[in-house]
Amino acid sequence: MANPATPTVPNAQGVPPVNGAAGSTPAPVTAATSDGNAIVVTGAQLKWGIHLTTGADYFANSVGPDSYVEVDDTAEWSIPDYPTETGGFESYNKVTKPGTVQLVLAKGGTVQSRQAFRNALDALAASTTLVNILTPGRTYRGYNLTRVGATRTPEKGAGLIQVNVTFTQVRTTVTLAFSNVSDPSAFGNVSGGAVQTQAPAGNQTPGSPPQ
Repeated sequence: MANPATPTVPNAQGVPPVNGAAGSTPAPVTAATSDGNAIVVTGAQLKWGIHLTTGADYFANSVGPDSYVEVDDTAEWSIPDYPTETGGFESYNKVTKPGTVQLVLAKGGTVQSRQAFRNALDALAASTTLVNILTPGRTYRGYNLTRVGATRTPEKGAGLIQVNVTFTQVRTTVTLAFSNVSDPSAFGNVSGGAVQTQAPAGNQTPGSPPQ
């Protein structure tokens, strides 16, 4: 049987080298070191965290969560109304209610690390400390931890704890103002808190007119 004809393979880009003749050596193939040009990511690094109002991280000594699994924020407004004549109602004003932020925090590691993480959350919930919640899309400022609930299931790993926490917004924009007047009777009424009782002066008895 005669030898088959040697195919003619062009030496072109994208065509692998073929040993078309006896005794010839194909050109070496250079292995690819990458799929293409490297992708360079620029811009600020996105961060998650629970920080004090001073800017310091609330969790110290690596007792913070390993990951932020979920975040859910809620904003709500209320429109009060009051009854009018003939059984009607009229709406007035629009009041913004304090917002809430719900987080699902995950913590693994040793039993001691999970215990320290939960203790840190319980201490924050028992205090009136305000914190700022940092997320890649938004920063929630002036919130207090009001609810803590933990979940552990076989599907999510026996050595992993997930904590559902709820933060409530605390508004501190109301300030107390005072004014100086020449006549005390012209001083406006200002609510400054509870008034302490005082004992009557001299021999005056309670309920008797001033001497």
